[in-house]
Amino acid sequence: EIHSYSIDESFLDITESLNFFYPEIKNRYEQMNRIALDLQREIRDKLGLYVTVGMGDNPLLAKLAMDNYAKHNDNMRALIRYE
Repeated sequence: EIHSYSIDESFLDITESLNFFYPEIKNRYEQMNRIALDLQREIRDKLGLYVTVGMGDNPLLAKLAMDNYAKHNDNMRALIRYE
């Protein structure tokens, strides 16, 4: 599911499909990070754009991760979770 937040931000809900992308990775947060890395690479290679990715257990945590951490990390990804 894709939810447009603004002209340059969207939320992707990949909860139901995590295991389809990387079934060999058992940790869901590692799966999320791997998908985010692949998306960043594909967008950079095809469009020449660098994107930040915030990940979380819900859209609020993902948004907080992006705004407060991903924009300041070298890999431009961040995760906030309940645990």
